[in-house]
Amino acid sequence: MKGKRPNTVNALRAEILSDEKQLTPYVEQRLISQLGGLIDRVLTERQLTQTKLAQAVQMYQPDLNALIRGRAEHIPTIPTLRRLSAGLGVAIAIHIDPNGTIQLTEEKAAPADSDAAHYEAAG
Repeated sequence: MKGKRPNTVNALRAEILSDEKQLTPYVEQRLISQLGGLIDRVLTERQLTQTKLAQAVQMYQPDLNALIRGRAEHIPTIPTLRRLSAGLGVAIAIHIDPNGTIQLTEEKAAPADSDAAHYEAAG
């Protein structure tokens, strides 16, 4: 039924994910939303302000707010993610599956022998 709009969120999501041109922006927006939710939750738990975090991670507060609200224009760079991780005091993991699925999670403890640990020691 070409031309008929999906009537449920799941149907709309399935339609978007079946279109290769729409898949990448959808996955990127989902990653931004997951990151924003994680930042917001940690700020609330630790009673931190956006302003304090923005200063600590060398970001403009409006840019941090856009990220938290899921309205960032692009996925943060690796250096920005590193600063956010340090500023929040949480390990952030990005899992990319071969099928293109991306999942962002908070990890309780980073592995001691990770590339990040080696990078920190060298940098």
